[in-house]
Amino acid sequence: MKTLAKYKLTILLSLTLLGLMLLAFFNRFIQDDAFISFRYAQNLVQQGELTWNPSETDRVEGYTNFLWTLLMAVPHLLGIDPVTFSMALGLLCAFGSFITFWHLSAYILKDFNYRLLALVLLGTNYTFSAYATGGLETQLQAFLILLGTLITLRLTLDGKTASPRSLAALSILAALALLTRLDSALPFTVLYAAIGLHLLMLKLPPRKTVGNILMAVLPAALILGVWFTWKLSYYGDLLPN
Repeated sequence: MKTLAKYKLTILLSLTLLGLMLLAFFNRFIQDDAFISFRYAQNLVQQGELTWNPSETDRVEGYTNFLWTLLMAVPHLLGIDPVTFSMALGLLCAFGSFITFWHLSAYILKDFNYRLLALVLLGTNYTFSAYATGGLETQLQAFLILLGTLITLRLTLDGKTASPRSLAALSILAALALLTRLDSALPFTVLYAAIGLHLLMLKLPPRKTVGNILMAVLPAALILGVWFTWKLSYYGDLLPN
């Protein structure tokens, strides 16, 4: 009986997710700003230069979404329409956001019906639904932040000792989010503050505490360090123009 009930709930959740994804598809659009990333990506593939114009003497970082711009190089490599590719990738990220949000909701709402209602309210919000596409990094950033939040809650609220693997995963997610948009530093600062407080409350041996902190910080520091070093040498600036 319980198995049958669980099966019905799974079907209901699946149908809800399908409906929300169809809604996002029907709300699809493309922004003019997306073509900035498309052009930079095209020049990267065709000219080997991440610039607005090939062979610029003074290179300018005219985009604010490094990781997304790199991903937009894929359709140029494959010879497919970057608009279609960006929409498909955005929808995939939106689906990831829905799944992650569903798991996050379990920490606040224990009842299935309330969790489903929360998911519907998120998915039918016009802004969230429309920006599943748009050609920009909006949903990628949302997905990475939600996933980082889920990992943080599992580390701090499930009563488990923080595992080095989970801390490293959070660190890599933080780096990917900042590569996507630098303002991702704001939510991840909050997440890191929660993780830091949790590690202190565990009262682990100093050596293990230091090891955990390093696992939470080093992967992101290495990735971002390489990126900032490249930016400084390639564009001459750390921040986009």
